[in-house]
Amino acid sequence: MGQLVIALVGPQLAGKGKLVGAIEDWCGRERVIRHCTGDIIRQMARDRGLEPTRPNCDQLVRDLSSEHGECFLADAIRTNLLAASTPVVIFDSMRQLVDEQMVIRLPLQHLRVYVTAPPEVRYQRALARQRTGEHQLSWKEFQSHEKLPMERLISLIGDRANDVLDNGGSDNENDTMRQEFCQRRLRKYARQCAVDMA
Repeated sequence: MGQLVIALVGPQLAGKGKLVGAIEDWCGRERVIRHCTGDIIRQMARDRGLEPTRPNCDQLVRDLSSEHGECFLADAIRTNLLAASTPVVIFDSMRQLVDEQMVIRLPLQHLRVYVTAPPEVRYQRALARQRTGEHQLSWKEFQSHEKLPMERLISLIGDRANDVLDNGGSDNENDTMRQEFCQRRLRKYARQCAVDMA
């Protein structure tokens, strides 16, 4: 049987994690592994005694890229993706052009999915979520985070994705959209690369 890498791209709080959950539910959690760039970066920040806020993480990535080359994180993720033994491997998420190129060059079938939602919807999600630094942001601060170097390439990478999911509706609409994605579109991609999904 084949293997499918699902590479996600999207701005903060667009609903990438919810899509991962829907894919895990549809395929079976034991058949899916997720590699999350954000989790890796936040842990690296904590390991260095930094509060894992978006600006701190952005600066850390720039510093490490200067020190180790811009591919340092993409190379680490590539190693993890190639070592995975599950039929479905999720890369959450592409944030740099080197991430996108790494996925395209993988010797595995892949699907690049752009998950998006309007900034106003994502800001409301930030206020509701209890992640360090996010729930206390003003609208102006949230907008400034959208302009950080780590965030600026997201729409460009997203525009070149294989599929787009607009996650800006109500909770019920978004749940339905994610289920439809799994049942129709993901099933189609899985058949094309001979992946036994469910």
